[in-house]
This record gives sequence, C-alpha cells and structure tokens, in this order.
Amino acid sequence: MMQRMITSFAIMAFVFPPLFFGGLMLDALIILFVLFGMFEIISSCFKKFDYLLYATTVGYILSSLILSFDFVIIMLPILLLILFIFVISNEEMSVDKISIVFTVICLVLFTVYAIKAIYLLDKNIMFFILIATYMCDTGAYFTGRFFGKHKLNPRISPKKTIEGSIGGWVLGAVMSLLFAYFVLPDFNTIIIVVSAICLPVVSQIGDLAFSAIKRHLDVKDFGNLLPGHGGVLDRIDSLIFNLIIFISIMNIYAYFG
Repeated sequence: MMQRMITSFAIMAFVFPPLFFGGLMLDALIILFVLFGMFEIISSCFKKFDYLLYATTVGYILSSLILSFDFVIIMLPILLLILFIFVISNEEMSVDKISIVFTVICLVLFTVYAIKAIYLLDKNIMFFILIATYMCDTGAYFTGRFFGKHKLNPRISPKKTIEGSIGGWVLGAVMSLLFAYFVLPDFNTIIIVVSAICLPVVSQIGDLAFSAIKRHLDVKDFGNLLPGHGGVLDRIDSLIFNLIIFISIMNIYAYFG
C-alpha cells in the first residue's frame, strides 16, 4: 500500500508539469507513453521481443504528431497488411496476438489524437477527465474494500465488486462535475454532464478490457516500471478509454447538436 502511494505521488510529480504547460513537454510525455506502451504490449504478447514490429508500430503512431491525422487513418489498412506479413513470416506470431497488438495500436493512436484535440480546446478538460477517471478508481477501491460483497466480474477481475463499482461511479461523477462547475463554467453544459455521468462507467470498462487482455495473455501486469502499479498501460488503461470516449461525445454532440 505504501509503495503504491509513493509511486502515485512520483507519477503525479512527473506528469503534472507537461499536462499543465503543454507544448513540447506534452509532446515528450506523449512520446514516452507510446514508447513504453507499445513495448509493454509487444513484450506481453511474444516471448521473443521483435524490434522490427516495435519500430513499425511506434513509427506509425508517432507519425500522427507530424502528419495529418486523417492521412494516418487512411494508412491504417496498410499497417494491418504489414502486421499480417509479420504473422505469415514469423511462426511465433499468432493471429490472436497480432490482433491484440493491432487493437492496442488503435487505442494508443486515438489517445494521442484525443490529447492533441483536447489541448486545442482547453487544457482544463484534461484535468476534468483525469478527475473522472482516478476519482472513480479511488472510490471503487475504498468502497469495495469496506462495503464490497458481490463480485462484479470474477472471470476477469476477482477483486472488483458491484458495490465498489457504484461507489467509484458516484465519486467520479460528483468530483468531475464539481471541478467543471468551478473551472470550466463556460464549457458546453450538456457535454460536461453527459461526460461526468459516462466517463466513470467507461473508466471501469477500460480497466476490465485491459484485464481481459492480461488474462488472455496470462500475465499479471504489462510491465514493472511503476512499483505497486505495474506498467504504464496498467496505470492508464482507464484513462485511455476515457480520453477517446470524451472526444467521441464531443463529435456526436457536434454532429447532432
């Protein structure tokens, strides 16, 4: 517990300046996220680490920092073709594992896009999403610890409870709404309310989704970079989904609103 808390404070001290100031510091943080995230998923999928696969996937994702995002998306079928070439040419690469790599590539790519889009709007939106994500995580942990009796999904995550899930949703929704009320008073109210309600739910789905991947790959954590937390993907699995879904909510509102 103490190790986990110390690591949490160290993570906040490391990521807060880039998130607050943006610019080149934020770009550097994004690059580190991509480098470590793809390293972890490829290491988890394959016994023998493939540096060519790593360079291909990282290069593709980071190209979105330079090239038009629309162009990068157009190139996605070509990346898929390349990944199947890896499967065909390397007997150690199965279709199911390369499919997991492709799924994570898409998640990471859209996360990078979401971060860049959010900072073009208002950096405080990032903190709104962070609060919805990690207050949910905190609420779920303590509510589940003290009141949890009914298992949420023992097949994927035996420790999570329905009571913890509800407690996490309530705390995440309330705290993010309070933050938006004081810090984002001029932002679209409908988007804020819908996001505050949805993001704590999405946060838990994201956590379970990555837990399902780990179960399939038979690994406890994606890495060991962060003592008490595992790897980078273990720490930001919920955030990845929330960043993507927030942008989706905004796009849906812009389309129908």
